Amino acid sequence: AKVTLNTRFLFKEFFVLGIRHILDPKGFDHMLFLALLSLGFTYYGYFRLFILATSFTIGHSISLFLSTFDLVSLNSDLVEILIPVTIFFTGLITLLTYKRHRRITVMRNYLPALLFGIIHGLGFSGYIKPLLQGSDDLWKYLLGFNLGVEAGQLIFILLFVFISQALIGVFRIREKSWIFYGSIGGMLLSLGMIVSRMYEIYP
Repeated sequence: AKVTLNTRFLFKEFFVLGIRHILDPKGFDHMLFLALLSLGFTYYGYFRLFILATSFTIGHSISLFLSTFDLVSLNSDLVEILIPVTIFFTGLITLLTYKRHRRITVMRNYLPALLFGIIHGLGFSGYIKPLLQGSDDLWKYLLGFNLGVEAGQLIFILLFVFISQALIGVFRIREKSWIFYGSIGGMLLSLGMIVSRMYEIYP
């Protein structure tokens, strides 16, 4: 739902808006990306997962600021297609590296997370820019929204890892099976999104 900017919007209100944007079921694509990013870190590697999430955050922070200040631009329809493409490749990377995720390399994981974050940030800017029209404190509200997005990401990742551990423990699911089938399922969902969005844009 569109929100009309009130010039008295405070920093904390945009912070909350950022959290809601990530945790809103309508933002399922962003949550699916984070789930696939977290999938290979069920039992260990929490520090590496934090670094991966931070890489994603740096990426979307850069493009969100640049796009909001009209320093870069990309066709919004193309961005909507590229977002599920990033989800597909995140699932593919997880699928191909889950047996070796104790030895995660920068080029194999951190760099893709950074690049994919840049694309997602362009998607965030399409949501936030209309809310910032006419604001005198553009940078402050943008910072609040971005920090809210980061907080929403961390909340989702913590919940996802906790639920993953619980399911594996209760149902005695093998970790490798959880990662394998989770990656495949996420990739199939992302392919469905790609087809659906291409059909909507190019019927």
